[in-house]
Amino acid sequence: MDAEKKKRLLLVEDDAIIALSTTQQLKRKGYETLHAGSGEKAVEYTVSGDQNIDLILMDIDLGSGIDGTEAAQLILKKKDIPVVFLSSHTESEIVEKTEKITSYGYVVKNTGITILDTSIKMAFKLFSAHKEISRKNMVIKAGNENLRVSIEHLEEANKALLLAQEKLKISDRRFKKAQEIGLIGNWEYNIEDNTIWGSEEAHRIYGLPLDDEHLSLEDVEAMDYDKAKMYKALMDLIRDEKPYDIEFQIKPLNSRKWIWLHSVAELRRDNTGKPVNVEGVIQDISAQKRAEFSLVKLGKAMNNASDIILMTDLEGIITFINPMFTETYGYSKEEVVGKKTPGILNKNYNFIGSGKDFWKVLDQSKRLNFDFENVTKSGDNIFVESKIDPLYDINGRLDGFLEIQRDITEWRKERPEI
Repeated sequence: MDAEKKKRLLLVEDDAIIALSTTQQLKRKGYETLHAGSGEKAVEYTVSGDQNIDLILMDIDLGSGIDGTEAAQLILKKKDIPVVFLSSHTESEIVEKTEKITSYGYVVKNTGITILDTSIKMAFKLFSAHKEISRKNMVIKAGNENLRVSIEHLEEANKALLLAQEKLKISDRRFKKAQEIGLIGNWEYNIEDNTIWGSEEAHRIYGLPLDDEHLSLEDVEAMDYDKAKMYKALMDLIRDEKPYDIEFQIKPLNSRKWIWLHSVAELRRDNTGKPVNVEGVIQDISAQKRAEFSLVKLGKAMNNASDIILMTDLEGIITFINPMFTETYGYSKEEVVGKKTPGILNKNYNFIGSGKDFWKVLDQSKRLNFDFENVTKSGDNIFVESKIDPLYDINGRLDGFLEIQRDITEWRKERPEI
């Protein structure tokens, strides 16, 4: 992506942690990513024309405001821009609803940055194809006007149009299929002659030479992986048409490094209903697994931390708390998240979201350190030591705040002169 213009994406996601993680992953893939925390913000960023956004990654569930499908419809009335939906929903009615709005893709959350990156690239290709269709149609219309007096020229133009439309239909179908299954490396297993075909990416993933499009069964068998699990999944698909969707580890040929793979496949039958081959894709999800393990470790660290941790947006609305917050203040996650500080605590807690001077000082100092007295849900007074750090989006704009507090009540009791 370095050789071409860096694409600017708009990520519409109301969950601050998911937005931060996804933005960082997209940045590593070479994208410039803006963040909007609501459908209204997404419409504002896109329709204003100031941001020059190339593609929108749209979450469907966006909290109390308009949802992702409504935001997409409002944007598409004003802008011709590819929209890829992100959602944890897999219900067919949800997917069909998004397809009626735009045909640039639907990605299930937590499937990994590799699949998301592939879907983004496919969306750009599909968008370019649609642009090409429009361009060709305009050329053809102009040509028809000029060639009305010539039957021969008109027939040639019609042939060119039919050929172009057929090629575009094939390309469109391939792009949609690629998005549907998150194409990385294709493979096909011929049941009748017991041979395996693999694309170049499949050969690279398995560490096999590229000079033969067929995967050597001997080389595949020589690799270190759970062969019993793979064979059972394949037989379950062929015999009983059970879904083939598995993750497994494998050590590629002539490699000492284990990698994680995700494989999805479908059974194909001939006109008589006889199984003839299995078509699938193989994906290297090692980076996704490492990211998942890192997020799990980070989540455990935050949940097990002995300090109070909370995050807010620019308006002082709490977007995250850890268990120590609940243990200390007595407020549950449901009582706090989405509420503005200090309303849920007490009127003397006036640091986050209070006054323009606060934002200026915090932005200049990068961190604020202070002690203050607060009141728990049960009415107990406690002293806390607080550190607040600003959080910035990919463009360096202030996006929210991270606050870490430590209960120093007992320490203050031992030092009443402070």
